[in-house]
Amino acid sequence: MVTRAYTLPSILMAEPHSWHARLSQDVAKGGLLEAQLLALTFATGILDAATFATYHVFTSKQTGNTFFLALYAFDPVHLGPRAILNVVVSIVSFTLGGFCFSQVAPSGWQRRRGWLIASNAFQTVLVLIATVLQISGGSAVAIIALLSFASSGQIAMAASVGMPELNTTMVTSTLIQLSHDPYIFYRHNPARTRRLLVYISFLVGSSVGAAAARRRTPTLGLLLTGAVKTGVTTSLLWNQGIARLPIAR
Repeated sequence: MVTRAYTLPSILMAEPHSWHARLSQDVAKGGLLEAQLLALTFATGILDAATFATYHVFTSKQTGNTFFLALYAFDPVHLGPRAILNVVVSIVSFTLGGFCFSQVAPSGWQRRRGWLIASNAFQTVLVLIATVLQISGGSAVAIIALLSFASSGQIAMAASVGMPELNTTMVTSTLIQLSHDPYIFYRHNPARTRRLLVYISFLVGSSVGAAAARRRTPTLGLLLTGAVKTGVTTSLLWNQGIARLPIAR
């Protein structure tokens, strides 16, 4: 006789009675999660503006960095040897970070509160270490490597929580999805609204980062990025949780 396993739908959970139960919950979609992802989009804008103004490299926008590689290959005058080294370090560190963040999380844990908090906390620590290195005159290569590694973790986290419109960094695809939305002018269109807010959040964050980098140092931008990520990490404790009912056989 063949038995089949069926996973019953997830249900919203009441306040759990232990920290273990709370950290083991999947985080539910909702207004708080949207706000957290928009805050991370804002932080990405700050970070990329600050690092580009100082090191001529993006720590999350690897499309731009890949373009810089091609530009340097055909006309090295546009990028000096130091800048191209920064670009290569960012791409390699970002790719390595993406691999690590995707492989470390146990299967099925990508939306667990505990994993999301741990992942965001680790990213925040990397940003703060990079900030300390910047203040103390540390290596630009080390700073870029830390920030790019952290950025890949943020994008991996955003991709796992079930809100594809809020990717925290990819404005190009957001604008294309927005322009292709057949219901763009409908009053009630949450996906449309999220995409608009992603663009606005990134634009405002980039403006803040550019203003912070006017002194040719990314220190203030890094501090602001770390502060935002710290707030998001802490706020994950208050997201509504969901639980998966036992498997029936």
